[in-house]
Amino acid sequence: MSKVLYLFCFANGRVKPPPDAQDSAAGWFLYRCGELAAVCEWTELEQWSGPQADLNMEDLQWLGPRVVRHQAVVEAVMRSAAVLPARLGTLFSSPAALERFCAIHRGTIASFLAATEAQEEWAFKVLLDRAKASDWLVSRFANGQEGAAATAGSGTRYLQERRLRAAAAAEINHWVAQTLEPLVDELGSYASASRQRGVTAQAAAAQPQPLLNLAFLVHRESAADFQRCVERAGVQHQADGIQLALSGPWPPYSFCPALEMPP
Repeated sequence: MSKVLYLFCFANGRVKPPPDAQDSAAGWFLYRCGELAAVCEWTELEQWSGPQADLNMEDLQWLGPRVVRHQAVVEAVMRSAAVLPARLGTLFSSPAALERFCAIHRGTIASFLAATEAQEEWAFKVLLDRAKASDWLVSRFANGQEGAAATAGSGTRYLQERRLRAAAAAEINHWVAQTLEPLVDELGSYASASRQRGVTAQAAAAQPQPLLNLAFLVHRESAADFQRCVERAGVQHQADGIQLALSGPWPPYSFCPALEMPP
């Protein structure tokens, strides 16, 4: 079996040594490249390259624990230092190859670590319960027609209900966009950067549909205000079908620069 270096992330000089062996993220070590630290461990090349690797990548029982471990190590390092996470399965044939990579990308890595010092990624998602939102809009429209509805016959009320439903269906997308725009702007005011992320596949028709998936880079000093903003908005939208979800803090995965491997 060929041994190669597996890279979890780069970190700045404040990174602390690995945790003790009882920690779930233990087993890694620091390889110093000047003022940078590469967080690594030794692994077997055959697990990540070649025919066996193709099988491994399709085996969730093999892949899942390694994804969890990769994330656990990066998050453990993040507690003491700024990090630039590497992609899962980033390998180097030798310490010399790692040093060469660091020399090529030293400026980019160092600039990223300096720019993201004491900052964390937060994932913000929006889902829409379309049926609930439609009911809420119909109710809002109907409030303006209460007098007319009270004196109308059953046939007229039925036609009014159909018109209100049609109006809600035509208005819902515009209403959601108008509703979310000021919220996203306010969240952005607490962040140094944001990224649009891919929206997951549509859910079943009766389930809330994913609308928005954003990553925000937030300084730790602003994180509490950022979270309170989402909490307030979640309370405001409890009845209208807009569902908000916030997760974090995470390492700045969505903001990492692309670092090409040398030929």
